[in-house]
Amino acid sequence: MKPIINEVGNKYSKLTVLAFSHMNTNGKACFVCKCDCGKETIVSGSLLRNGSTRSCGCLVIEMTKKASLRHGACVNGESTKEYHIWMGMKDRCRNPHNKAYRFYGAKGIIVCDRWAEFSNFLSDMGKRPSNKHSIDRIDSTGNYEPSNCRWATMKEQQNNRIENRRIEFDGKSMTVARWANHLGIPPYILGNRLSRRWSEERALTQPVRDRVKSPRVQEMD
Repeated sequence: MKPIINEVGNKYSKLTVLAFSHMNTNGKACFVCKCDCGKETIVSGSLLRNGSTRSCGCLVIEMTKKASLRHGACVNGESTKEYHIWMGMKDRCRNPHNKAYRFYGAKGIIVCDRWAEFSNFLSDMGKRPSNKHSIDRIDSTGNYEPSNCRWATMKEQQNNRIENRRIEFDGKSMTVARWANHLGIPPYILGNRLSRRWSEERALTQPVRDRVKSPRVQEMD
């Protein structure tokens, strides 16, 4: 049997060797070690010397938390809302068992390759401005990618859905937003008309009254 290497008093990373413990079934000498965090653990001398064991286990947890915080995925040990939104976005587009998959993945909507990594998603989108904001695709038929996504409130998302609604009129097919630009009608007015269930023809052709100056002033039916 090889002589036991006395490790008592030596320090390896976060572990300080206190005393010899026993010989394990592989004939390796094991030692009682105290971690910098205060906990004691028993580690074989060979694992200490080759660097395989550097703490009682707290180092791995510490490094994982630091990585999560660095990427914005975790705060105080809990996943952030941005992380949950990122996970939900991917699941809607990739998981056929997701209830919303038929509206996303089944229609060919994908998450761009860059956003396969959460850190890239957070870098591009930033944190939500408030708890009322969630991810919104500017073009509701487009993919999840930096140029087509923003943080938006529910009201803004509803307005966006109206603006992306397609209308066929006078031999042309365009979104509400493009019709508004084409006709010189403020988008909010055209959106208000459609929200109040005006016919598409009436919404597009009725002149805008001069007294309508802002989104707070609505036209009369």
